[in-house]
Amino acid sequence: MHLNSELLFKKYAKTYFKNNLKVLEIGPDMIPSSFSTMIGNPTITWHTLNIAAGERTSNAKNEDLDILSTDEYNYPIANDTYDIIISSNVLEHVRKFWTWFAELKRILKPGGLIITISPISWPYHEAPVDCWRIYPEGMAALYEELGLMNVLTLFESLERERFTDQPYTPLIPWASTVNENKIRYIKWYNRLLAFFPFTKAIRAGITISYDQISIATK
Repeated sequence: MHLNSELLFKKYAKTYFKNNLKVLEIGPDMIPSSFSTMIGNPTITWHTLNIAAGERTSNAKNEDLDILSTDEYNYPIANDTYDIIISSNVLEHVRKFWTWFAELKRILKPGGLIITISPISWPYHEAPVDCWRIYPEGMAALYEELGLMNVLTLFESLERERFTDQPYTPLIPWASTVNENKIRYIKWYNRLLAFFPFTKAIRAGITISYDQISIATK
């Protein structure tokens, strides 16, 4: 998971995870997932799911997952099972996302939430396919078509203040996925060089990520 996804989750989604909920995370980044670790609530039942048929939307090992589905759009889960269904950096890899969302609606409890985080600005990345970049208006139209109520749809970058005041052309390949310590070093490095006209040109490049976060209820 890259930094902006984590920041969006903490700002907009974290407060929805209350005691004794049943959560399904699709395509977790690891086991236990970063999201479940951030929540850290032992009363929540947190299940993980991935697609077995060649999909690589998750770094988690298949044997560590709670559910391994052989079908991209039909999961071995009963109707109205989960209070929250969450996915991050998965939607762009789903070929028929409208069919996928219909399946998520089926297994979601009435009044439950679907929380989706997906990239807007990231370049093409196969896993094994990369199909979509969806803006808030598109997500709102999808929810209307499926009979879901739109709670939140937006795209935003929360990384900018963590780096510098301006997004420069990337010069270092790991700049968009650095940890907090590296971010601090880059920020102060760039600020120091900005004091001198002849050193501005060698400031470290960064990539500011924009992602959409959408929340819908059944």
